[in-house]
Amino acid sequence: MRDNIIKTACVIGLLTWSAGTFAEETSTSIIEVGEPAPQLVPQFGSRSSRITFENQGQTLVGILTEPETTPPYPIVVMLHGFSGNKDGFSQPLQETGETMYGRTARVFAEQGIASLRIDFRGSGESDGDFADMTFTRQISDTLTAIEYAANLPQIDPERMGLLGRSQGGIIAPSTAVKDDRIDSMVLWVPASMPYASYSDVFGPKTVQAGLNAADGEVFSFTTSWGATFGLKRPFFEGLLKVDPVAEIVRFTKPLMVVVGLQDTIIKPQPQMGEIYLRYHDGEEALVILDANHFINIPEQSAELDKAIAWSTDWFIKTLIEEEHHEESEESEGFERFFDRFGFDLRGFCERHPKGPFCESLFAN
Repeated sequence: MRDNIIKTACVIGLLTWSAGTFAEETSTSIIEVGEPAPQLVPQFGSRSSRITFENQGQTLVGILTEPETTPPYPIVVMLHGFSGNKDGFSQPLQETGETMYGRTARVFAEQGIASLRIDFRGSGESDGDFADMTFTRQISDTLTAIEYAANLPQIDPERMGLLGRSQGGIIAPSTAVKDDRIDSMVLWVPASMPYASYSDVFGPKTVQAGLNAADGEVFSFTTSWGATFGLKRPFFEGLLKVDPVAEIVRFTKPLMVVVGLQDTIIKPQPQMGEIYLRYHDGEEALVILDANHFINIPEQSAELDKAIAWSTDWFIKTLIEEEHHEESEESEGFERFFDRFGFDLRGFCERHPKGPFCESLFAN
């Protein structure tokens, strides 16, 4: 009887903690349009190599970019958007010839940070069909990429970050809470309310038709920017199942969100980006650019360079300069909540190792 009461109290406590987390006041650093970006002086050269790894019997292709310095070094796994690829986009910048993610990876490496940018299955060079895309599948791809990167001998698995753009900004928080090796995260123009945003981009009738598609049917449609795609019903069902904002509640490590005021795809801005910070408890920053959803590329690089500079500076501070603790931030967050009420959560879990949350929070 007593154990049942304690378990019930823990469940109620968790729900209250989750609600209270985003009600608490968190100091958010806001970088407004026009604020000068950090001036980064290159410290190292860089080298890139094409890599492959397997997930669920299919081959994924990526680009590993490393700093020319003594290992081990931190790494950031980079996730592309809905119709993108490991370069961000296939179109290079008109001013430099570099791709969005190629340029980002180079700047990261010049500051001592490696990166792994991947093609999700069904995109770019990776195996699979685009029509089979689902959020769950891309989360699985990201978890596998993190595992691959963490096992490279030149990488420090205690200093890993995620960068996700647009749809990759949905995948990143949904993955980070499943792998506590992720110590810091940056989201570029992320979708925060998938069903609403994709209904806006595809049209509500298109989303409904996708939900009504027959098993295995490839449903073709045209987006608001004139591109035609084909997807199966599981993708549309995922719009109602994935909730990156709910996931960000459980991510208490550093978070930066970069938005563009001219974004007509994920809108309104900066409000859609601010949603993440409203529900995140921890060190955080919001960068507001005078940019569209594609950060003004391929025509201009100025706003992209600001996004890269702020993101690089963020990862320097959170992956290189800050001390990292073995105990996860998540368990610390739970303990802080219960401490307020004089409840010794760790002590309870020592006495009841099979108790609610105990196995996941204090497994190590």
